[in-house]
Amino acid sequence: MQFNLWGLNAGRYYGPDAMDEGTRCVPYMAWMVYFEKNDILHLSISDEPEAGSVELNPNVTAELNKQGDLIGIEIINASAFIRDSILESVQAKLLNLVEKPITV
Repeated sequence: MQFNLWGLNAGRYYGPDAMDEGTRCVPYMAWMVYFEKNDILHLSISDEPEAGSVELNPNVTAELNKQGDLIGIEIINASAFIRDSILESVQAKLLNLVEKPITV
């Protein structure tokens, strides 16, 4: 199953860094593919060939082109990784709310 990272039919980014000689924009597209059978999520920001990779943690690998630029991220055990990331974020926000003093 393949989804565009920014929405099903969106995905073109025209930012200041995508300008070509200040006259026209070069489209930038990111996409992701989820391999349900193996629970792997692959996020791509370029279709360049992978020349190397860096393991960020046991479940997350950054994929690099020959210049050393990030072209993709692979997440193994993606469902648990995303679940845990969301839970950690929510818990941190809740702790921040609880730790704030109440002023009357």
